[in-house]
Amino acid sequence: MGRRIKDIILGTRFSKLTVIAFGDNIDRGAGKHVRWWCRCDCGKDHLVQGTSLRNGSITSCGCTRIEKQIAAIRRRYPISRQCPEYTSWFGACARCKYPKNKAYAYYGGRGIRMCDRWQSPQGFQHFYVDMGPKPEPKRAYSLDRINVNGNYEPTNCRWALRAVQHANRRSFADLLQLECGCARCPVHHPPKAP
Repeated sequence: MGRRIKDIILGTRFSKLTVIAFGDNIDRGAGKHVRWWCRCDCGKDHLVQGTSLRNGSITSCGCTRIEKQIAAIRRRYPISRQCPEYTSWFGACARCKYPKNKAYAYYGGRGIRMCDRWQSPQGFQHFYVDMGPKPEPKRAYSLDRINVNGNYEPTNCRWALRAVQHANRRSFADLLQLECGCARCPVHHPPKAP
C-alpha cells in the first residue's frame, strides 16, 4: 500500500530519492498538490510532487534514464570503438587535445576545447546522451560545430551533412591569419594593386 502525503517526512527514501525539505503547494485545478525537495543518490536536488513519490512514477532526478541510455549503448556496441559516434567523439578529442595530431593547429592550437563533461572518464557516454545517434545514413553525417570558433559542447554541436559543414567554415582571411599569426597586417598582406 502506498504512503500518504502526511507520511512523507524529512529523510523518507523513495527509490533513489531522499526527501530533504518541503517544496511548495501548487494548485492544478483539481486540488492542491504538495511538492518536496529530494536529493538523488547521484547528489542532485530535485523538486518532486508528493503523489509522484508515492506512486513511484519518479524514482530519480533523471540519472536513471541516462544510466539506461548508456546501458543501451553498451548492449548495442559492446566495444564502443565499433560505434560510428565513438569515432566522431574520439576524433574531436584528438584534434583538441593532442599537439601531434595533424589537425591540432586548426583546433586545439586555436584554443578550441572540448567541454569537461565530454572529457570525463565517462566522456563518450555523456557525448552520446547529449548528441544522440547519428542520423541515417550514418556515413553521410559528421560532428559539426555551429559556431566555428566555439568549443565542442552540447549547445554548439550537431550532426550535419558535408554540404552544411562546407558552408559553415572560417573565411579565407581567418585562415591567412592563422598561418602568419597576425591580423591581416600590411607586411604579410599588402593591399592588392588596382
